[in-house]
Amino acid sequence: MNEDGNEEQGSERDILARERTRYAAERTLSAWIRTGLASVGGGFAMIRFLVFENAQHRLMAKVIGEVLIIWGICIMMFALYDYRANVEKLGSLMTKRHRWWITATIAIFVIVSLFLLFISINPYSYANPPTT
Repeated sequence: MNEDGNEEQGSERDILARERTRYAAERTLSAWIRTGLASVGGGFAMIRFLVFENAQHRLMAKVIGEVLIIWGICIMMFALYDYRANVEKLGSLMTKRHRWWITATIAIFVIVSLFLLFISINPYSYANPPTT
């Protein structure tokens, strides 16, 4: 084999290695987003759907649920930061348009999570109408 063939093969290996790394970063992002959404969903379910007779238990469930929602939001923000850092290391393999779609998707998840947190904190939300 000549030097040109080895150089071409090395370049192809480099491209394939970068693609594998990008796919690994996407899998990691998906796992973190799944974990964050599960945390938000679990926190919201704990606040809204667990029924306790004792006021202390209700308060504890609400506090733990709010912490879970905030934790889920933090996980999703960390996932976005970590993903963008990994993609920046890879260079120009990904287009900026692809990165902005991922950012927008995570932003929507975070906005929905904040809305759920607002619903859980607001004592006069639609799920718990005030009694007269």
